[in-house]
Amino acid sequence: MTIPVPIERGTRASLEAKIADRAARAAFAAVEARGRFVMCLAGGSVAEGALDLIAGAPLPWPQVDVLWADERAVSLASADSNAGQAMRRWAGTPMASASVHPMAGDAPDLAAAARDYERQLIELLGDAPVIDFALLGVGDDGHIASLFPGRDSIDDSSRLVLVEADSPKPPLRRLTLSLPFLAGSREVIVAAFGAAKELIVVAAASDADATTPIARLVRSASNVTMMRDE
Repeated sequence: MTIPVPIERGTRASLEAKIADRAARAAFAAVEARGRFVMCLAGGSVAEGALDLIAGAPLPWPQVDVLWADERAVSLASADSNAGQAMRRWAGTPMASASVHPMAGDAPDLAAAARDYERQLIELLGDAPVIDFALLGVGDDGHIASLFPGRDSIDDSSRLVLVEADSPKPPLRRLTLSLPFLAGSREVIVAAFGAAKELIVVAAASDADATTPIARLVRSASNVTMMRDE
């Protein structure tokens, strides 16, 4: 039997503050337990307000590592780069002292870039890698990171990092963390902001037959919170 996943609701500002508080709690707990805190971020609108709050929070930043759930095949200087956008937002904040691990989205060989990022993850997290805290968004179609509905990549558990060569949203080529790796994080927050995402989020939280990437994620994650703005 599938247990429904609760959806926390509130204003966007209140949920962003809650995300920042949860990140801080997770950071100090991870540093106390393992000496490092590994945080995985999403790009797009979900990261904007919450990231500003997290970036200014008094986390143990020298002991924090930052990953991205996915990256487009662009350079860090591009306005389309998830990592590039985030790093520009937090320049001059306490978060700037964290260790940052951007994906090489502009690499000519994305398959090689995926393998290289996977090596970095294993060096950072060990042979059985687990992310401490993952902040993810969700698309209107139920995609998370660059894992889209109906793609074989959703079921791929052989790699930590995958190549998406034909995204339904531009740009076509992307790198993405795999669904099992994201779902295995010690804590996952999925922030679904905007009225268009209501039905997809409710289905993911309560419909055992839903097959969207977000539904697959929330069913397989051991510690997941879904947040919806009013």
